[in-house]
Amino acid sequence: MLEFSWPHWDKPFSFDLGGRFRGTEHGGKMFVAEVKGYRAEYDLSSHFQSFLAKCYVALSSRPKRCDHFMWISWAPFQARHWDQHPTVDSVKNAVLKESKRIFDTEDPHVAELRLDAGTLTGVAQRLWLITLCDKQENLVIADNHYRDVVSLMLAEERAAL
Repeated sequence: MLEFSWPHWDKPFSFDLGGRFRGTEHGGKMFVAEVKGYRAEYDLSSHFQSFLAKCYVALSSRPKRCDHFMWISWAPFQARHWDQHPTVDSVKNAVLKESKRIFDTEDPHVAELRLDAGTLTGVAQRLWLITLCDKQENLVIADNHYRDVVSLMLAEERAAL
């Protein structure tokens, strides 16, 4: 479920996590996620650009698996441009950087002509930026409550069948 193929590259790529949401608002929707446990910015921006290009390929090839794209990290990056990360322009720039793998060309003009505007917009609209900190890892429900919640969810699933 997490592995996809570059259109013009022999090696596949994969996302770190994926699954299906439960609940009402996003219930039943599929997601894939990339997780970077960095403690500082380092080269997160280049990893993020690669992630956006992979999201473009994934949405192009298997849209039913790609209702949401999640970028999860423990460090923000390019904070002055944070609001520009989930934009069509950001996705477009990332895809053009991977034009050889995606479009089999290094010519930026040819690659730009091959871009699909709907897919660019689709990636930007589906993007979640989640930044965590170590302390958040302790914000979990108690084990006995977790078991109760899982039991209720399984009971609801059985009742729906």
